[in-house]
Amino acid sequence: MSIYEYDAQKHIEMEREDGYKDGYQVGMEQKARETAINLSELGVPVETIASAVKVSIKEVQEWLAGNAGPV
Repeated sequence: MSIYEYDAQKHIEMEREDGYKDGYQVGMEQKARETAINLSELGVPVETIASAVKVSIKEVQEWLAGNAGPV
C-alpha cells in the first residue's frame, strides 16, 4: 500500500470546485463583454469602458470589432 491515501470523494469535490471556478470565470467574461458593447452603443468612450469592466483597451476594441472569439 502507498504512503499516500487516495480519497475519491475529496478528488471529486476538487474537480467540481475547479469546474465551478472555470464556469464562473467564463460567465464573468461574457458579462463584461455584453456590458462593454452596451456602453459603446450609448456612446461611452473605449477608455472609460475598459476601466469600467476592468480589461485592457485593446480587448474592448476587439470585442467591439467582433474579432474576439467566443468566451
